[in-house]
Amino acid sequence: MKLISLLLLALISSVTAVSAAENTKPETPAKPELPTYHCKFIEKDIDITGKIDDPQWKLAEPVELVDNATGIRRGVHTVARLLWSKRYLYVAFQCEAEYLWSTYQKRDDPLYNEEAVEIFVSPTGALRLYYEIEVSPRNVVLDSFVLNGKSEKNRRWDNFFAFFDYNFDGLLTAVHLDGELNKHGAKGWSVEMAIPFNGLIGNDRLVPEAGDQWRFDLFRLYAPVPDRLQEQYAWSPIMSHGDFHRPWQFGHLTFEK
Repeated sequence: MKLISLLLLALISSVTAVSAAENTKPETPAKPELPTYHCKFIEKDIDITGKIDDPQWKLAEPVELVDNATGIRRGVHTVARLLWSKRYLYVAFQCEAEYLWSTYQKRDDPLYNEEAVEIFVSPTGALRLYYEIEVSPRNVVLDSFVLNGKSEKNRRWDNFFAFFDYNFDGLLTAVHLDGELNKHGAKGWSVEMAIPFNGLIGNDRLVPEAGDQWRFDLFRLYAPVPDRLQEQYAWSPIMSHGDFHRPWQFGHLTFEK
């Protein structure tokens, strides 16, 4: 009888230990609620220099990008801002970096392999159709129109098409380096974009009105030095590393006056 009692006690202890171990397994990060950016209207167009020093930028809500896989704020700081006028959607990124580098020099080079900032934007809100614009520290641009057939249940690339022949006529970009390329000791770099609404075809109104809502996301690829694994940051995190093209995670862009 005593032996049976000891065996039962051992079994209960074993089950309890397994249960405790299961409870201590790392949890999958919870999917965050999709954010909304309230984009303020400006009457006067901004002189694009890359320095983000036009006084009108003070009207823009600053947002800090977070880790793309976990949604946690960590690593280097990246702050973004948006504004809009009758002609342009303005986007600015302020990027912390101790070492500035970039090798690509031609339009539509694969900037996503190195250091770049990106905006994905859908004027219609249709998540299968959106535009992608990237800018590197050399002020090289990658722009494309995307047809994305992926979904949460089917993330294969079979039905994904990026048309790099599409170029934004009138797109303005500028970069300011707080340091020198290919030298340590830098503080960072900043980017300004002026995206012409007449190139963002899709909505019934080329120029939005107050109250209109689009879908979009902001990203940064940070490669501290060549041949190191990239760090990835997002405004509305995709909750994965290595694939930004999950548009069901795009946040909302609300135009306000």
